[in-house]
Amino acid sequence: MASLPWNGPGEAALNGTRKPVFLVIGAGAGIGATTAARFAAGGYHAVLARRSDKEGLERAVSRIEQAGGSASGILLMRARMARLKRWSTR
Repeated sequence: MASLPWNGPGEAALNGTRKPVFLVIGAGAGIGATTAARFAAGGYHAVLARRSDKEGLERAVSRIEQAGGSASGILLMRARMARLKRWSTR
């Protein structure tokens, strides 16, 4: 999975050009992957994020790239419930 240089909120640089970025949380299969593919086909750099199934995430990114789109994937780690409770009470 490729990562792109950051150019500020909502933009990524790819081969010297700027693209708007579309983030899909819960992507990698089904509706999320389809949504990411449609935005990538429309000229966005699709960032797919999910919490498990690294291989599925990589397949979804690869399908977008093979179709001529721009995409990258992020595998999110599961947070422990206690941490979430601490964060929510701050």
